[in-house]
Amino acid sequence: MAPPGTRRQVISLLDNLNSDRIKQVRALGRASVRRQRGLVLVEGPNPSREAAKEGLVTDLYTTEACAQRHAEVVRLVEAGGGYVHMASGPYVEKISRAGQGMVALARWRSASWPSSAALVAVFDQIADPGNAGTVIRVANAIAVDLVVLPPARSIRARPKWCGRALARCFECRCWLVRPWAMPPGC
Repeated sequence: MAPPGTRRQVISLLDNLNSDRIKQVRALGRASVRRQRGLVLVEGPNPSREAAKEGLVTDLYTTEACAQRHAEVVRLVEAGGGYVHMASGPYVEKISRAGQGMVALARWRSASWPSSAALVAVFDQIADPGNAGTVIRVANAIAVDLVVLPPARSIRARPKWCGRALARCFECRCWLVRPWAMPPGC
């Protein structure tokens, strides 16, 4: 990662649509790759901004025009030590058609049960990405302290869900909780 606060230097524009980098990023479409790498593809400026506010973005792929429109995202990624990659429109679109000119790679937060959470929402049997997005948006609106995404029956690693609700996920502290880290009775 780049040192926090350093300025980006664009040596060349990423535009090779057959590059190994695109293949590696697109591989995050598979759950096994996301689990192995501990990364998720964040699509679009708003979800990228929320992930960058939390310091979770490792890489940001953006067009020059999108970077200018959303300069705050670029600054947040750089301040958090992430890399900013300027790319052509077709390059970014090949990574994600839903990215609107900006996609990021972000680390998932994974932690044991926090002792300070007073109001918690637990995803027990939610399998539909639309329902998950709705629950996360409602949780964010009513100031839920924590949203728990248990690994069993969880929709946490599906790209469609990530695209629908990831901005809110970073806002209202969604955590992947390992089964052995959950308190008894959960």
